[in-house]
Amino acid sequence: MKYINGRTAIAIVIFVLGALLISPTLVRGNGTTVSINDICETEGDAGKITVSFLATLAGDVCDKDNQRGNIVVEYTAGGGTAGRGVDYEVVGDRVLFGGFPLCQTTAGIQTDIYGDTEPENDENFFVNLTKVRTGNATIADGEGEGTIQNDEDGNG
Repeated sequence: MKYINGRTAIAIVIFVLGALLISPTLVRGNGTTVSINDICETEGDAGKITVSFLATLAGDVCDKDNQRGNIVVEYTAGGGTAGRGVDYEVVGDRVLFGGFPLCQTTAGIQTDIYGDTEPENDENFFVNLTKVRTGNATIADGEGEGTIQNDEDGNG
């Protein structure tokens, strides 16, 4: 390639970079990420309290020209000091973000917190986003921590 001077080469590079930054067709792509939040809930003395972790899509989510299809993300629960089935239960194993025209950007992961009257320390568990099963997204923050606060006097 023959350049007349250094300025011609610089102008070509600036033009190409500018086209990439401006062109909506070229900017679209796999810019969609999914994350999960942390929750904290007081356990109560009996029964269950239902709360939800919130999984959120961000980035190149949806518009009428980029008709994103559904995104399905799998998750698992466990770990921490709380006992699954005793202190908490996470319902299901995947979340669905509806595509165009719904363009859903949030989905709840239902979690039941079971109450008791036993004095104990606060307990925790984790919900981990493990895999994007359907759709074009990447997991940005895949770990949500659930903290179950003790409401009895004293600790165990």
